[in-house]
Amino acid sequence: MNRKTRLTLFITLVVLYIVISPMLIFYSLGYRFDFDKKRLVSTGGLYVKTWPSNVEVILDKKYIKKTTFLSSEVFYQGLFPKKHNIVVKKDGYFTWEKNLETPEKEVTKLLNVTLIKEKIIFEKWSQAADNMYFSPDNRSILITTSNGDVTNFKILDAETKQNLNIFELSVLPPNFDVIWSQDSNKILIKDINSKYPYRYYLFDRSTGQEPVAEKLTEITKPITNISFNPTDSGEIFFLQNNILYSKKSKTLPVIKDVLNYRVADNKITYLSKTGYVYTTDFSGKNANALNEKPFPTKDESSYEILIFSASIFLKEDQTLLTWNDRSKEFEALHSPVNNIRISPDNSKIIYSNDHEILFSELSNPSEKNFLIRFSEKINDCFWLNNYYLFFNVAGNIKISEIDTRDKVNIAELSQEIYLTDNSTLELKNPEIILGPDNKRIYILQDGSLFSSDPIIDKNDK
Repeated sequence: MNRKTRLTLFITLVVLYIVISPMLIFYSLGYRFDFDKKRLVSTGGLYVKTWPSNVEVILDKKYIKKTTFLSSEVFYQGLFPKKHNIVVKKDGYFTWEKNLETPEKEVTKLLNVTLIKEKIIFEKWSQAADNMYFSPDNRSILITTSNGDVTNFKILDAETKQNLNIFELSVLPPNFDVIWSQDSNKILIKDINSKYPYRYYLFDRSTGQEPVAEKLTEITKPITNISFNPTDSGEIFFLQNNILYSKKSKTLPVIKDVLNYRVADNKITYLSKTGYVYTTDFSGKNANALNEKPFPTKDESSYEILIFSASIFLKEDQTLLTWNDRSKEFEALHSPVNNIRISPDNSKIIYSNDHEILFSELSNPSEKNFLIRFSEKINDCFWLNNYYLFFNVAGNIKISEIDTRDKVNIAELSQEIYLTDNSTLELKNPEIILGPDNKRIYILQDGSLFSSDPIIDKNDK
């Protein structure tokens, strides 16, 4: 190679170095040339965390990665700042899909993608069941069956279906209410039969023996808003003629002029007839008013106080109001509202009516997030985990995420459920309850109770 050729080669390498080096630096910093926009742009990334394991993540119709049993996460970078199509799929599960923007220099995060099984197997638990009531700890189910003038009460283990307790009463559904103590050891049956309008029965499961009815003979007038003391199930609170009573060894009045109350965090929070909201200890003394000016109560309206973590809500008829700690007053959140439930981690609440579902973060309860609306009636709504809802729409089981970015992914189970004996059952407006701890679906239809396999991984929160 002569001197001129060597010089030419050297100059070429220097030029290439000058041209390529900045490109390599920009590339390492996440910059790419966007041929559509004809300019250099900063790229973003995508992070996906999903359940169950072994799912495929597809980006813009190109396979990226399959998660494993050891790692449920996928990270992909170098994405142009525009909308990208993300698909998460697995055989036997409903597919999840969204179109999301990936901003420059940012990672679009999908932290809680949960795939729902398409085929869920149900087992028949009981051939005699009229109603079912879950215990507060979600470990037991109270099954009631009417037989002539007598109702049979059977308590089953929610996981094994083992009979735990059996007792009988001369009450007929639907003319009674069932109220559990917070520790799930005691059950109060309120009989509202027109023939015997003031009968109340208490059952204690903590003795280790079959529970026997204790008739509360000292209560001779209708009572409302019955609740057990959360820290002492031997004490019951109730309202009678706007007086809050406590029943333990004997029945004593605690507070007068009460429209509604809630027992939580070792204190009583109540709305007085004067419109002030107070907190007090269980004796009713040392009451402190929360609001500086009275809430305008109405004689013809009904009220319910709700406390979730440190957040206070008030339900006036079908209007849900949230407490503003700065202004010291209640502010209207949404109306109408039928159903209110808190998430397992106590960070969010859902509130729904016959046709729509909304939710709020408890850190900012006054900001409501609209989730979805149906033309058919929403019968009930539960939290499946902290990021997914389970609800019954006109007898159809649906499971929805709460991520409102782009479309909301909803899995709708077949109206024909599969049974363990390889037969099927068509659902016709059944009563449906979700076991929040074991993730099983419980269906009551035509006097029979059915329980499903877990519909998601048990350890999924």
